[in-house]
Amino acid sequence: MFKYLIDEQIIKTNPAMIIKLERAKDKKTIEVFTNDEVRRLVAWNKRSRKFLDVRDNLIISFLLETGCRNHELSYLKESDIHDGFVYFKVTKNSKPRVVHISKLLEKQMRRYKRIKEEYFKKLKKESIIEDFYILSKSGNRMWQQNIGQVVNRVCKDCNIPEQKAYPYNFRHIHAVMMLKNTGNVHLVSKLLGHCNLSITEEYIRGLTKDDVIEMAKGSSILESLR
Repeated sequence: MFKYLIDEQIIKTNPAMIIKLERAKDKKTIEVFTNDEVRRLVAWNKRSRKFLDVRDNLIISFLLETGCRNHELSYLKESDIHDGFVYFKVTKNSKPRVVHISKLLEKQMRRYKRIKEEYFKKLKKESIIEDFYILSKSGNRMWQQNIGQVVNRVCKDCNIPEQKAYPYNFRHIHAVMMLKNTGNVHLVSKLLGHCNLSITEEYIRGLTKDDVIEMAKGSSILESLR
């Protein structure tokens, strides 16, 4: 506006130029989970056969192992899960991405499926609405805020500091550990579905879905904790 006023010779100088801009502050370092905290999270109620405990334990492992956002897990359907990989269709940037399923996560998924079928059979509710993968105790879809509540509760039970107890921190630790395990920042960028880094995109453009699955094998977050 001031530039326009100067062009129209209504004013001679731009008064905004005398305003001193505040220097940008350094961004606060993200506090990711420690290895010990990750072990506690993974071990939470692991031996329980209750449907809700098995489901919540799987939610924690899924967030850790795939680096998915809580809304991506909320929208995940049975039909998106294939032999050896999971296909996230509803993502932040609307670009589907594929993630390898490790053997340990696959084992938990089989257990969840078995307990889930037993649970809903007792409730005499065999047909599940829209085939969503993560279900509430009544058989409906788990919304992202519900997944956030699960994360907060489990973190509290595991004595995780409150400032770390949020779903996106699982994505942070996934990225950090994947980078440590693979040493390949471009692979990590691809697996996380980042698309706003043009330089990174140039390096990973040639990777196919099968390439990503193959490269991710042997880089399991859960298996590296052994």
